[in-house]
Amino acid sequence: MERGRARTLLDAIEARRSRRRAPQQREPSPVNRLLRATRLGRILSGEASSDRPVDPPPVAGLQKRLRRDDLVLSVELVADDVVVLWARRDGVGGGVLRRRARELSLLSREVYQVLACPDLLPEPTEALRALGSYLFTEARVPLKTRDRVFVSAPGELSAVPLGLLPLRSNRGCSLLEHATPVRIPSWSCMYGLRRRRRLPREPSLLCVGDPAGTSDLGALPASAREVRAVARAFSGQKTVLMRDTATEAAVRRNLVDKSHVHIACHGVYVAGAPHLSYLDLAPDEEHDGPFRVEEIEGLALDADCVVLSACVSGQRPDTAGDDALSLGRAFLAAGARAAVSCAWVVADDAMPALMQDFYIALQRGRRPGEALADAQLKARTHKRFNHPFFWASLQAHDAG
Repeated sequence: MERGRARTLLDAIEARRSRRRAPQQREPSPVNRLLRATRLGRILSGEASSDRPVDPPPVAGLQKRLRRDDLVLSVELVADDVVVLWARRDGVGGGVLRRRARELSLLSREVYQVLACPDLLPEPTEALRALGSYLFTEARVPLKTRDRVFVSAPGELSAVPLGLLPLRSNRGCSLLEHATPVRIPSWSCMYGLRRRRRLPREPSLLCVGDPAGTSDLGALPASAREVRAVARAFSGQKTVLMRDTATEAAVRRNLVDKSHVHIACHGVYVAGAPHLSYLDLAPDEEHDGPFRVEEIEGLALDADCVVLSACVSGQRPDTAGDDALSLGRAFLAAGARAAVSCAWVVADDAMPALMQDFYIALQRGRRPGEALADAQLKARTHKRFNHPFFWASLQAHDAG
C-alpha cells in the first residue's frame, strides 16, 4: 500500500516536471493563420508542392523597423492563388483574392504593353481600375494618406507602375497622388536594407552619360543633356564621365566612394540569361565594356542612391522565391541603399527635366522614393510629356 502511494506521488512529480519542460505553444499571428488556411501555407508546411517556393515573411523583425507612415505590401502568386499580405507598425493582415493568378497576370501584361507602346493602343483605364480594386480594396489594405507603400510583386505585376492604380477609397485618385509607392524585392530584402547603417559624409556624385559602348544601338545625345542637367541640380563633388572616358574601368573605380550614382546609357536585357544583362559602357584595356549583372553584384558599394536611366534596367524574370534578377536589383545586392530603374524604353526627351526635378528633391532631404514621386507628379502636368509612357517607367527600389 505505501509503495503504491509512493509510486503515485513519484508519477505526479514527474508529470509536473514534464509539463514544465514542454515548450509553450504560442498563439499564431494573423498572417500565420492566413498562410495555414491557404495553399501558400500548405506549400510552406510541405503538404503541397510548387514550382515557385516562397519564403515566409519575417513579419515580427520587419515590424520593429517600420515607421508610422510605412505600409508594406506583398503579393504572392502560388499555383492559382493570389495572396496579399500587408504589415504596418501596429498590425498585420491579408487575404486571398477572388481573382486567379492567371487573370491578374493578364491584366498586368495588358497595362504594361499599352503603357510601353502608347501609339498602338488606348490607355488601359479598365485594367488599371481592376488592378487597383483587387490589390487594395478587395484585400482591405489599410492605406492612409501620405503613406509610403513598399510593394513586393512577382511576374508581370513587377513591371506595372503601381502609382497609376486608381483608389476607390479616395474618389478615384491614383496611388501616386495619395501616397508614395516604392518597390522592394521582398520583405526579407527590405529588412536587410533597413539594417544598413548610413554614416554622415559629404555628398558626391558619379555621373555617366552616352558611353561609347560596344553595341550597335548607336549614340545617345539626349543622355548627354540629361547628365548636364543632373550635374547642375546636384550640389557637391561631381565626377562626370562621357563618351570615351565612360569606360568600364573608370566607372568601377569611381563607383566605390560615391554617395550618388547616375548612369544614362543603353541597357540590354538578356531574357534567357538575366545574369548576363548589362549596361553598355565603353571598353578599355582591362574590360570588354558590357557591365553585367553578375559583375555588379560582386562590388562593394556604399551609395545612398543609384539611378539607372537605361532601357529595361528594372526588367526581371519570374524566378523562384524572392531571387529577382535585374540591373537595379544588382546594385542593391552590391550595397546600394536605394536604386531607381526603368521598366521599359527610356523616353530620352523627357528625362533631363524629370531627373533634374528628382535631384532637386533629393537635395531638399527627400528619400529617393519620395523624390521620384514628386518629379513624376510634376511631369504629369507637362503639356508634351504628360502621358505615363514618358515618366511612369521609372521605379524606385528603396527600403526607406
